[in-house]
Amino acid sequence: DIVEYVTSGKAEEDLASGVITQEEFEEVSAISTNLRTTQMSGRTYLWMRAIQEIVRGPLTGQGAFFYQSKYGSYPHNFFLEIGTDFGVPVAVLIAALGIYVFLRLIVLSFKSEYIAMFTLYILTYLFNHMISGSLYGYSVFFEYGYAIILV
Repeated sequence: DIVEYVTSGKAEEDLASGVITQEEFEEVSAISTNLRTTQMSGRTYLWMRAIQEIVRGPLTGQGAFFYQSKYGSYPHNFFLEIGTDFGVPVAVLIAALGIYVFLRLIVLSFKSEYIAMFTLYILTYLFNHMISGSLYGYSVFFEYGYAIILV
């Protein structure tokens, strides 16, 4: 975890003992600062890091919780987190399933006002998960799991 590495003082110790160079220390410190920023610019930074990690392992990803354990945060984008942790093929499969389920919910919405309300609920959270959601949050399993069951 880069943030913990810097905030714990370990990075400064490594710099003093010669384990890392001044350039490496400055880079790690900048990364830590950007990861702790929750403004939109911080999210952009997290997204760029996620894309870099996807490029490093596009087919299989880096493994579950990889991004969170490496950066101490999640990328604040559901599909980028899937791509980082499990690879592009899984992200595309999940996106395709999501599109199918959402389209089916729209069709079912014309038959039931309850499903229409639930579809609206899912739509509002879809945007939230594109800028703030984590794959490993409990709400993802509830919202999208229930949507799949309905369809």
